[in-house]
Amino acid sequence: MVDIRTLLKSRAEELGFSLKDLSLSLGKNHSYLQQFITKGSPRTLPLELAAKLAPLLQLDASVLLPEGLDRATREYLADNILPFDRQRNEALTVPVPEFDVHLSAGGGQLVEAENVKREWPFPIDYLRHVIGINHEDAAIAEVRGDSMAPTLNAGDMVMVNMRDKDPTQPGVFVIFDGDGTVIKRLEKVPLSEPVELVLISDNQLHSKYTVPAEQVMIVGRVCWRSHRM
Repeated sequence: MVDIRTLLKSRAEELGFSLKDLSLSLGKNHSYLQQFITKGSPRTLPLELAAKLAPLLQLDASVLLPEGLDRATREYLADNILPFDRQRNEALTVPVPEFDVHLSAGGGQLVEAENVKREWPFPIDYLRHVIGINHEDAAIAEVRGDSMAPTLNAGDMVMVNMRDKDPTQPGVFVIFDGDGTVIKRLEKVPLSEPVELVLISDNQLHSKYTVPAEQVMIVGRVCWRSHRM
């Protein structure tokens, strides 16, 4: 019989999932699977968790069934309840917070925990393998104003990678400029000392300007958008 703990650990590593993320996707605390694998607690993986884990790990859940089931029960569950099905993925999501912050050419608030407006469920594998972000580093906010049009329009939603604060590679960033939370393209001025940043709006009606890097706080890099048609 396949050792479930070894299989879970190796399969998660192969697909690039952390045990912490998998545990959270099951609605458990972050150390649940780590304790299951390394400490044997719980002693067996509950049936409902096997059904939730299987699609994400691209396994037939029959290999994750608790040990000790009699043959007839195992065969029935494998044939009727737990076949591998990529569509049964609704439980394999993690919450991404939307902050009650308007990203515009001016005004707004700093992105802080108390400003969370709602949470949006995202498939954990979509975040990790398509967008390329850990859900713990992700935040969503609404765009207001026309400073980034036509790239970003009023009402668009953007996801921000709050771990990526490095403007060495140019891109679209959310920043706090002392007055409010804004969204701009950032470019580092080469060889500037002290370091200076160029803040650029895609809308040519808005002028670009240069500021000392120490005067702004970079919240993170925009990595995804939801664009209204």
